[in-house]
Parts: sequence; C-alpha cells; structure tokens
Amino acid sequence: MSTRHKLLEEIVENADAIRKRVFMRGGMPKSDLTPQQFLALRIIGHHAGCTVKDLAQKMQMTSSAATQLVDKLVENKYVTRTESAEDRRAVALAPSEKMKEKLKEFKAHAMKKMMILFEALTDEELTEYIALQRKIINRTNS
Repeated sequence: MSTRHKLLEEIVENADAIRKRVFMRGGMPKSDLTPQQFLALRIIGHHAGCTVKDLAQKMQMTSSAATQLVDKLVENKYVTRTESAEDRRAVALAPSEKMKEKLKEFKAHAMKKMMILFEALTDEELTEYIALQRKIINRTNS
C-alpha cells in the first residue's frame, strides 16, 4: 500500500473519529428523535418543500419507509405537510417551529463540543485547516 493511500485512510479515520466525538461520545442533548429522524429533519431543514420521494432518495430508503418516518415526524409536530404548488398529488414537507428550535439546540451543543475539540489548534492552524478543506471542496465542485 502506498504512503499516499495510508495517509488518505488516516484522513477518513480521523474525520470519523471527530464526527463520533462531536455527535456520539457524550451524546447529543436529550431528545425524542432517533438518529434516522434527526437526519431526516436536517435534510428537510436544508431542502424545505421537498417531497417524501425526495427525502427517500436522499436517505437511500424506500418511499414507504420515508412515509412512515415522515408520519412520525408530523405526529410529533416536527414537520408539516402541504400540497405542492407544482403538483397537487405531491406533498411538500416543511420544518415546523418545533423542528427549527430542535435543530438550533443540536447545533449549539455540537458547537460547544467542537470548541473543546479544536482547542488543540491555534487560530493560525485552524485557518490553515479551513483553507485545506476549502481546497478539497473546490476541487470536488469542479
């Protein structure tokens, strides 16, 4: 295995370790949401007006499974359904105020954990880290 390949494997492992420390170790704030429901809320929050079919595609699940997931989110008042303006047969999903508050709570909790985790870097190192991430992201957008 090449040195570059080993380095790339370490990057993947490190990114996973950071994600676990922020979102799993010590847990997120107490919630009635499952990880799958939380992911659905994040998707709906970023793509307001998406349909159940859109959500199913983004979450790589069947429309039937996505419908059950959305039913539970609607029941718990995290998501609202409205008739789509483009297609009366389609139902658009939108975040409720309760969902917006829950996402703010999770984001604030994650930021606290990130602040602690990234105390290991100086401001200059953090700036360099961000520059390297942007370079990679820009490369994938080309």
